[in-house]
Amino acid sequence: EYKPRNRKRMPMIHRGANRDYEEAEDTGEEDPMMTEEILPEKEKAPEKPAPKHDGRRRIKRDGLMKVYILQLLSRVIFEVGFLFGQYILYGFEVAPSYVCTRSPCPHTVDCFVSRPMEKTIFLLIMYAVSCLCLSL
Repeated sequence: EYKPRNRKRMPMIHRGANRDYEEAEDTGEEDPMMTEEILPEKEKAPEKPAPKHDGRRRIKRDGLMKVYILQLLSRVIFEVGFLFGQYILYGFEVAPSYVCTRSPCPHTVDCFVSRPMEKTIFLLIMYAVSCLCLSL
């Protein structure tokens, strides 16, 4: 069951002795010089190019389109839900003061919000970004 992988082949190197010999200095023996000869690879017939990958067909075949649509719809539902909850809590503007009649206030008290203008601007930016995300 072992199938060899098609790997990029390195060129074959033939290490052979050159016919030229040098004389050794003291012993009078001759040492062969080793050289590397690169042998050309056998040329193969040109392969046909692989067919282009069509991702849309694969997405439909594997059922990924249904998962993508489900994810997209759930993201839109969450985004609309959070936008609605934010509108219920704050509206489009943070009031600079409000009357507190609940716990922990023992009686009716005027409460002041710090930096209401900055909070209003931040709310409007959050609405704008959420609407942009919904439109995309």
